[in-house]
Amino acid sequence: MKERAPLPIAAALALAALWAALPLPAQTLDDARQLHRAGASREALAAYDRVAEERAATDPAAAAAARNNACVIHNGFGEYEEALRACEQALTLRRGLGDELRLARTLNNLAIPQQNLGDYDGARSSLLEALEINTRLDDPLARVLNLSNLGALATLRGRYGEALELHLEAGDLAAAHAEKPWSAEQRVVATINRGVVLERLGAFREALELYRGLVQAPPTDLTDRRRAQLKLNSGVIYRNLGDPVRAVREFEEVAAIFRELQDPDGLSNALLNLGLALHLDLERWPEAEAAYREALAIATRHDNRPEMIQDLFYLGHFLLERGRLAEAERMYERCLEVAEASGSTEGRWSALSGLGDIAAARGDLALAARRLGEAIDQIETVGAGLGEPSLAGGFFGEKRPVYAAAAQVEADRHRADPDGGHDERAFSIAQRAKARALLDALGDRRWIAAPLTAEELADGGTGRPLLEYFLAERDLLRWTLGPGGLEMSNLGPAAGITERTLRLYRLLEEGEAPPPELVGDLAADLLSGARLESVAPGGLHVAPDGLLDRLPFEMLPLTGEGAAALGDRFDVSYVPSASTLVWLRERRSRRGGPDPAAVALRGFAAPELPLDDKGSAIARIGERFSLPPLPAAAAGLETLALRIPGRRRLHTGGDANEDVFRATAPESARIVHLATHTVVDERPGRGAAVLLAPGAEHDGILEPREIAGLDHRARLTVLASCRSALESGSGGSLSALTGAFLAAGSEAVVATLWDVGDTATAAFMEQFYYRLGRGAEPAVALAETKRRLRRDRDWGAPHLWAGYVLVGEAPAVAPRRFPGPRAIGVGGLLIAAVLIALAWRLRPDRLSRRRE
Repeated sequence: MKERAPLPIAAALALAALWAALPLPAQTLDDARQLHRAGASREALAAYDRVAEERAATDPAAAAAARNNACVIHNGFGEYEEALRACEQALTLRRGLGDELRLARTLNNLAIPQQNLGDYDGARSSLLEALEINTRLDDPLARVLNLSNLGALATLRGRYGEALELHLEAGDLAAAHAEKPWSAEQRVVATINRGVVLERLGAFREALELYRGLVQAPPTDLTDRRRAQLKLNSGVIYRNLGDPVRAVREFEEVAAIFRELQDPDGLSNALLNLGLALHLDLERWPEAEAAYREALAIATRHDNRPEMIQDLFYLGHFLLERGRLAEAERMYERCLEVAEASGSTEGRWSALSGLGDIAAARGDLALAARRLGEAIDQIETVGAGLGEPSLAGGFFGEKRPVYAAAAQVEADRHRADPDGGHDERAFSIAQRAKARALLDALGDRRWIAAPLTAEELADGGTGRPLLEYFLAERDLLRWTLGPGGLEMSNLGPAAGITERTLRLYRLLEEGEAPPPELVGDLAADLLSGARLESVAPGGLHVAPDGLLDRLPFEMLPLTGEGAAALGDRFDVSYVPSASTLVWLRERRSRRGGPDPAAVALRGFAAPELPLDDKGSAIARIGERFSLPPLPAAAAGLETLALRIPGRRRLHTGGDANEDVFRATAPESARIVHLATHTVVDERPGRGAAVLLAPGAEHDGILEPREIAGLDHRARLTVLASCRSALESGSGGSLSALTGAFLAAGSEAVVATLWDVGDTATAAFMEQFYYRLGRGAEPAVALAETKRRLRRDRDWGAPHLWAGYVLVGEAPAVAPRRFPGPRAIGVGGLLIAAVLIALAWRLRPDRLSRRRE
């Protein structure tokens, strides 16, 4: 469950409520409006529906008004499918009436369900048409609200530069009509929306400064209620910045203001946030419990069911942590009752997961499995209806822990009953969790159906052996998939393994040599019992999980005295999950063979970024991440392009912009090479992005969900930039750029786990492209390059070669090239020998002695 923060779309809902109060032309409509104003929304909805049905033929204006107001109510309830139908019916009627004023209002209302159902293009079209009408009619308030909603939509689409500009325009327009009673409020809304965008960019301090400015505004410009809401949001930011003490002070002040204002909803929410800070951050147990219980009492007294569900869930979670199982069970059962009564699917899965945790704590594993399975079914019911991952923000906490708890229960049952099929059920849960993460991070892709079962994977076969890892609630689970079928191993408590993984990663990230005992311990943790020594050398897929995504498995020695490293025996590549690998292969099979007209290499290097334009989103990102220039990227790209036979299309400077990238993405290419900056913000709620030059239509900030929505026809995508393989803080196994490019259509992606110096990158890519150009498969070319560098005296340090990973599976990007023996006789053989020796001395495979 997430803390409440000001949402940009709130402006749209406020406008919808305003328009709902417009005079309607019949007494029955007046009655419905009175019900609506009195808060009897369900009764008003029924009245509006009756009017619309009865007046459709005789009074289309009344029917249109009724449908419009029904749309408003459905939006308020979050019933977006019903709202969409009602608004579309109202729009059809109003287009025939010639009343542009009301037509624009319905268009604005229509944008709300379109946006929340993931139809961003439709929502933008509706808002732009409304804005055009309101501009022509010279309605400044409607224009301000249209601009605000367009800015909110741009924020959801990750077009942060565009969003900032729209919110600035809305604020400026409101300021230009300072004499209007709505001006001050709309300036505040515009400023809050700018703060929301800055938060998305990770600029918490800048957002905080905006909020502080509003809090300190004169009382004539800011109501006490708005000031309290701003302080509440500031408190949430302080928690994100690691200052829970300051956050608690903010929440306490906000609670006092809402008490004085006699605002029960605001007070309940403030107390809930206070309880969260005291509980999760400061461990002040008695005070946290008191805040939770008071929040629940207020929400119950005023029948605020959404608040009740949140309060019951978190109070139950608190009591479960404290070992008070009977009390926690009562909270979760009551949470389930309220959720059932209000039709809250999110509340149902939250309560069911809590009841499953309680059953597991009592040792009733069968009941725990059933409850957690029901919770997962509810989660996926909600997920199936979300067209955009940002809509998952209303879920009560992260969904992944429910899958982790369910997998742990099945692993525990497997220990007691090895023949009960619990290992395969645990594997299925792991596959569902990883597939769920893909859907949440990237949106629903048509080529993803349901996760494959162990039996289906065994029937289809993955070709190469595969190691699948999953972090359950306590333990790390591993499945080995190979010719012998599927075998599960419980590798023991996950906490120690992930701690050692992070320690190794930090050493490599800092360019330090890890202690052999640390590497050996991780090998024992992760490879013991996999029996890879008996597998013939060749390809190996690894599907890591969580922090294991940061581990270059190639470094790990195979178990056994004097055993070689995993990367010396296998060509290691990575996949999000076993099921994903099968999906990728099925997609490749549907596409057929390679396109003979495909460009051999399309490259983007050294884009011109507006880092000096302090008002741009890219400039803010550049300041936050201290982005250095890329002077050698363009020349390096040209050198690499010479290694790949075929046509090349290279874009540098201003030409390396997002418009060009989007336009060329559908054109088949064997390799797409991006020598640009990438940024990855690993904090919760943040994201990753490829930075290109801004174009006429796009801001140059290319996020995973934008990438995933492209038709990216590349056999191999190379992200020659720092930390491009890491997940962002939004969570999920495919929140990284690598997953986005896979979802968009790339068959495989090469990326990096940490910052690699320019010299090392140039040397690595030179070796890698040399092998690609001679027809090696990407996995083989990458593995051979790592082995070559590892053996070299100057390049053998792991941090110089181990950070490059291949995610996915792709065939060769160039035809295999072998030397053609044309020499005749002894003279010809001598000439050939000389030429071969010369080629050996000059070939890229011979590394010069350069130190990083």
